[in-house]
Amino acid sequence: MKKYLDMLFKKIIGDKPYVDEEILLIKKALYDLNNARNNFNMVVGEDNVELAILELNAAEKRYRNLIKEAKSHQTRFGDLSGELYLE
Repeated sequence: MKKYLDMLFKKIIGDKPYVDEEILLIKKALYDLNNARNNFNMVVGEDNVELAILELNAAEKRYRNLIKEAKSHQTRFGDLSGELYLE
């Protein structure tokens, strides 16, 4: 997955020497999503499972919204349709 993400971010930012704030938000959202998945896989107890599910749902929605926003900026990022997805 890391190889795919590296390819994806290279496609989004190209060879530009700077990293856009929007890209950093997407990377952080993906990091948070992976953390939420890990937390969900490690929780014990009914209450903790419920909280982990809420955390995971929120992280997934945030990530998807940021990806949708990036796709809408096709002039800035090029045509990304179909290349960004959640595994």
